[in-house]
Amino acid sequence: MSPFFNTPLTDFYETLQGDKRKAFGTAIPYLTQMMGDWVINPSSVSLSTFQKMCYSDPTIGGCLDYNIAIIAESIGDYFHGDEDIQKRVRKANGKIDGGLKSLIRKMLTFLWAGFYVGEKVLKYDEETDMQIVDYVLSLPPLSILFRIDFQGRVRDPQGIYQYVLNAFNSGYANSYAYGSIGNVNGTMTSSPDAFSSQGDIDYPYRTVAINPVGLVNIPRGNCIYIKNEGVDGLDNPYGRSMLRRIYSMWLAKSALIQFLMLAYDKKSTPLLAVFADGHQSILNPNSNDPSDTMSAINAVLPQLEGYKGQSVLVFPGMKGTVYDIEAIPVDADMEQFIRGLDWIEKQIQRGLLMPDTIFQGDTGGSYASNSMQNNVHNKLLGGIRNTIVHAL
Repeated sequence: MSPFFNTPLTDFYETLQGDKRKAFGTAIPYLTQMMGDWVINPSSVSLSTFQKMCYSDPTIGGCLDYNIAIIAESIGDYFHGDEDIQKRVRKANGKIDGGLKSLIRKMLTFLWAGFYVGEKVLKYDEETDMQIVDYVLSLPPLSILFRIDFQGRVRDPQGIYQYVLNAFNSGYANSYAYGSIGNVNGTMTSSPDAFSSQGDIDYPYRTVAINPVGLVNIPRGNCIYIKNEGVDGLDNPYGRSMLRRIYSMWLAKSALIQFLMLAYDKKSTPLLAVFADGHQSILNPNSNDPSDTMSAINAVLPQLEGYKGQSVLVFPGMKGTVYDIEAIPVDADMEQFIRGLDWIEKQIQRGLLMPDTIFQGDTGGSYASNSMQNNVHNKLLGGIRNTIVHAL
């Protein structure tokens, strides 16, 4: 026996002996200590940000809605070799609160969150003479914390936990996204996504340091639990959000839209050029003292400071003698910004598995090209559909 397994720091000795042994290796290695079966999401972008991207960006929300609708509608009725079983299960599915299609759509939120956990609530049904699912309570992803075994698999039954008392920005399950795992480049922060530019952790972070207050176990057998496997093959109980690959594009789009709005503002407001005689003095319009005078420049400046948003400007003195004003038209090249936004939109659509032809209208290409892209799109969504069917 290797001396590694004899160390008192290991909490997995018994799981490697006899009939209980599953594997000598682990999918989620230990990092700082040979202890800890609570795991932290390796994503450096918070789930709160992913959620905001869904409901605030029309392109991202539209792509997800499109994919979710196709997958949900492609899943049909339950089939079984025994016609009696098939009939009873179909009746049971039809009695789920909200319907089976609604449940499938909720499960497909794992595309943006990376995973989905729903707690099944059962009831006895006299018609089918069996326990059926009354409804499925979808649990907020940010409130979920996973506990794993040595091999890196979610424990059963005590592997899925929820913070029913979950203060905003607590970050226990998503703490790397809030910068609270450790000191990064000498900086500690609680701001979301502070370290997103440095990338995600290579694999989930094992820890023993969690807050047990408000933490309840959701028995694995009571749950519908699925996760989105990333292209890197990382065995991560939190899965991989589809939005992670387009996060940088979303940031660039947000910044470019702000620049575009500034350009529109500059283009709609002409630039005023004021010519004032520095040697001229006029009476102060705010004073009754005839000896209180001020230079022409000082008389004009207060009016120009409040120029934006005003329809009337009143300048003291005689135009052409004390001062003169000329409006200079401003012409901003908006096409540069629009082309940049179009390119970013395409990258976002591709990152969400959308064919190029979906949002391009009549300029989407030939019929053969569209058919090929739609076939590839359906095959890509087929893998996601199989994940849902397997969970059901």
